Amino acid sequence: MRMLRRLYRLIRLTVQLLVGIFLALRYSHLVEEGIPSEKYQQIKQQWNRKTCDILGLRILIKGEPPATASLLVSNHISWLDIPLLGSLLPLNFLSKDEVRRWPVVGWLAWKSGTLFIKRGNHGAANQASLEITRHLKAGQNVLIFPEGTTTDGTRVRRFHPRLFAVAIDNVVSIQPVGIRYLNGDGDHCHSAAFIDNEPFTSSLWKILGEPSIQANVSFLPIIKSGHDAHRRALAEATRSQIVKALDLPDDH
Repeated sequence: MRMLRRLYRLIRLTVQLLVGIFLALRYSHLVEEGIPSEKYQQIKQQWNRKTCDILGLRILIKGEPPATASLLVSNHISWLDIPLLGSLLPLNFLSKDEVRRWPVVGWLAWKSGTLFIKRGNHGAANQASLEITRHLKAGQNVLIFPEGTTTDGTRVRRFHPRLFAVAIDNVVSIQPVGIRYLNGDGDHCHSAAFIDNEPFTSSLWKILGEPSIQANVSFLPIIKSGHDAHRRALAEATRSQIVKALDLPDDH
């Protein structure tokens, strides 16, 4: 039964990726200098919703997404976080540069307006800050994963504060977002985690075999920013909200 489920979903997902390629090519004119138009964002959202459905995600939302362009900050568990959050609101992601090299998926991420950063590269971080600023000024939401890596979902790592300076410089609100994945029994879903340098294909195969995965997404109270704020304090306050909402241990 599990094998049949995997094969059925894999066929549907392959078709969905082909549809994504077609849409990215067909509507590429709606992305100007890396900034997606409102219509393109709607197309992305619809495609992500369908992708989540194919992957067996049941999404439970708490709180309200931001009404104006914001810097969203989330804990990071899996590549699943991307279609999950992308299905809920118009969004541009800051992702590690390695994703750009993933077959098909990396190309789709690039065409959809994803921003990429080379981890550990100071110059790249400055460039990412400039790109985030450009998107925010264009009225776009941008989401970052300041842990800098994924976890198994049972803890939240320290948030690197550097990119929080963008919120201070542009006086934009920070929207904390908490993510948790549960299996059909309501327990922690280990299959959802993408960790320990696991190959993408192996992670996908595990997820395709799950009967269903419940994805809990919490949009938490907005944190105001301003020129008198400090990026480390913002990082710690944002992380603290997420840890508390997910009822996880407050260690780094």
